[in-house]
Amino acid sequence: MSRPRSKQPKTRITLEFTVPVRERMERIKDRLGADSVTEVIRRSILLYEAVLEAGALRIVSKDDREHAILPDLF
Repeated sequence: MSRPRSKQPKTRITLEFTVPVRERMERIKDRLGADSVTEVIRRSILLYEAVLEAGALRIVSKDDREHAILPDLF
């Protein structure tokens, strides 16, 4: 599910990733139904920014088991 194209100016950057990281991004892209790895990176930045705003990250599974609380990531 892609987002509408932004009207904001864009800039191009070049990134280097190891093959395993690129493969992980491709798997995430497929799970999200994203149009591209670039979309995965954009969404990752939005999520990371939200975690920074909150100051912590708590991960809870569907069966309500807590897996991690990461208050000092930043």
